[in-house]
Amino acid sequence: MQISAAQQHDPLEERDLWRAVWQVLSGNALFAAVLFVVALGLVARATLPQMPTLGTEDPIAYSRWVAASRQQFGEFHDVLTALGLNHVMQARWWLLALALALVLALLRLIEALAWTIWVRRSAALLDEVRLAVAHTPMPPEALSLWLRNQGLRVRAHSDHALTATSRWQADVAAALLHGGVALLCGALLVDARWGWIAGERSLIAGAPLRLPDQRTLTLSSADEATYQLTLEPPGETRVLRKGERGTLGGIGVRIARAVEGYRVSAERAGQALNLRASNLAQPSTEVRVVLDEEGQEQFLALPEAQLALALRRENANTRTVQAFAIPSGNVLTTTALAPTLQVNEVRFTFQPAPAISLEAWFFPGLAWAALGAGLSAISALGMWRWSRQRLVVLRRGEWLEIYARGRRVGPLARALAREAEALARNSTLA
Repeated sequence: MQISAAQQHDPLEERDLWRAVWQVLSGNALFAAVLFVVALGLVARATLPQMPTLGTEDPIAYSRWVAASRQQFGEFHDVLTALGLNHVMQARWWLLALALALVLALLRLIEALAWTIWVRRSAALLDEVRLAVAHTPMPPEALSLWLRNQGLRVRAHSDHALTATSRWQADVAAALLHGGVALLCGALLVDARWGWIAGERSLIAGAPLRLPDQRTLTLSSADEATYQLTLEPPGETRVLRKGERGTLGGIGVRIARAVEGYRVSAERAGQALNLRASNLAQPSTEVRVVLDEEGQEQFLALPEAQLALALRRENANTRTVQAFAIPSGNVLTTTALAPTLQVNEVRFTFQPAPAISLEAWFFPGLAWAALGAGLSAISALGMWRWSRQRLVVLRRGEWLEIYARGRRVGPLARALAREAEALARNSTLA
């Protein structure tokens, strides 16, 4: 009599090329490696300041992001940028890992459903490996009783073949795990395609802020403690406090702090003149500007009077305004910012206006991603509690061959072989 403690090759275990490919794609090693890459991207996305979705197309938000990142990480900013860890949602390596994880999770979900529907009812060898062999005439009834005592479900296919599989909880946990991972990865891909991060932006009362999805956010009203925001479309409003997070139309918003805002207008001989804040902006008789950071400058052009203004925040207490002649660039005057400024025949008016610095983001798949993550976490605990196992026991004359797959099946198969040997010895002595 003999018991084999090592995995043995058997002609019944031969695999063709497609079976080998399937084993790799549905195997634990590749799946775990891809999930590790996905998790790495999620950790980076949650802990590192992420680049605004529009990148350099939104120069203000982009420059603020670069400044904050360099201040926090110094020279490592360039390393993080090269690795894509501070713009994960646009990084190709992470998007590829997400897509691959989604495909692998769906393949493993198909395998889990096939296991539940078909594999349990079949006596065929699939990916099972021969783990033990015993020379014993142990009857099928005794085999079935011992396996049932181990908490397995037993199906006898004939006098020469029976299968034992784990409980239904293991099947449910496996299906929910892979379904949850597929839902999580699919939702993250939706976020990567249609979601966005606007970064830190300044918003002044009466001047709508255009978001990356072409909707606009307006500061409708403000007092010392609260700020009312309006999103168009759909016209939804929300009142928030400084530092508070909220949602409008699915868009997440956080008010970082209050900043200085001014409404600037100009007139000559009682006639309002058009001002331009940039070459891309439309001329307007009133322009709204924000002085948020120390050293920040805002430039305004007055083409009708061939003038330009530079508003500058020197420090916490000093604001200056400088007037230039255009196109020569000659400095006409430099003075402290006051409610009015007279330059030649033009009278400028600077009226303080409520303004805030805020962050905005939009992740349409966030709720589904949270659901997928929750399902995955709970079902992973279930799979740890209930191992998915399958044993195929074949009788070949006086020999008992035990094939198995799944977690912790090795000790189980060898214990069955020892039990069969012990039963055979007791029967011989009797």
